[in-house]
Amino acid sequence: MNKNLFAILLITLSGQLSAQNIDSLQSSFGQNKIIISEYRLPILIALSHYPELINTKIIFKSVNIESTGKTTIAFPSILTKSNRKYIIYINDNKEQTGFLFKDLSLNEQIAVIGHELAHVLDFSKRSFIGMITWGSNYLNHEKRIKIERETDQATITHGLKNELYEWSNFALTSPLTNPQYKKMRFTYYLHPEEISK
Repeated sequence: MNKNLFAILLITLSGQLSAQNIDSLQSSFGQNKIIISEYRLPILIALSHYPELINTKIIFKSVNIESTGKTTIAFPSILTKSNRKYIIYINDNKEQTGFLFKDLSLNEQIAVIGHELAHVLDFSKRSFIGMITWGSNYLNHEKRIKIERETDQATITHGLKNELYEWSNFALTSPLTNPQYKKMRFTYYLHPEEISK
């Protein structure tokens, strides 16, 4: 078994963190990444499920956004497919969602980041025109549903089914969740029972 995957397994099973294990994850999956120190562990674990993104430049930022996470491409790198820089925003204001990212369990945090990394992977395969088309599609209600559900499916394919189930269940059932945010989650994303299948 790969030593990094073994470290992740130990962390997951024991709930105990080792600086050495985290440093091992950082050296394997943290290249070309600017990581929010507070969320270093869930970010690195999520990244470990996307080895295709090892050389991809990704910046993680805490900001006030309308969702738990959001992914975009830094301008002007959107113009060149080969040298793009991606930004994953993590919400730091509970007004929009009803809770803060730090309120989530480790698995739920991993799922949120894993979903955003699935967007990065999708974007990395698209040309500039392909990104314009994606943006246009995202403004369409039915096409946005398809995009987000396919992104959830990609998250599952990358080995984060249990984490995504836990996150979806929390978002849809927690009394903390803002009703508008809960409605948006219910509309666009896979539900727990769909994930379990």
